[in-house]
Amino acid sequence: MSLTEDDLKALRSIIKEELQAELLPFRDEVKRRFDEVATFRMEVNRRFDEVATFRMGVNRRFDEVATFRVEVNRRFDEIGRQIVKLLHQEELKLFRDEVNKRFNEVATQIDGLYQHDEKREQEYLFIREQIRRLEGKSA
Repeated sequence: MSLTEDDLKALRSIIKEELQAELLPFRDEVKRRFDEVATFRMEVNRRFDEVATFRMGVNRRFDEVATFRVEVNRRFDEIGRQIVKLLHQEELKLFRDEVNKRFNEVATQIDGLYQHDEKREQEYLFIREQIRRLEGKSA
């Protein structure tokens, strides 16, 4: 049995409609997944923005630490001048005790600032690693 040209056209039309009907759910699933990827990409970009903001905050804190360090150096210079002045006085022991006390206070403050900044840096590195993993999973 041989098919005529019209029969072939009708058969092609039926096959085309069947394929479209079968591929429609697949097309919708692909579109849905692309939408999910786009949403995930927007979330990754948002998190990168958060990391950039966090990084600026860390840099600002480092600037504050640097300013604080300049102040500490200024105070140590001032203390040094006072020590030279007091070397010839009987109050040297009391002054030395006060300097030690202030030094310990400053050292404690500096330690606290560095520990805080180290913690922030670890959080930043952790977030950056998470983002890399998420990018790896989305690739």
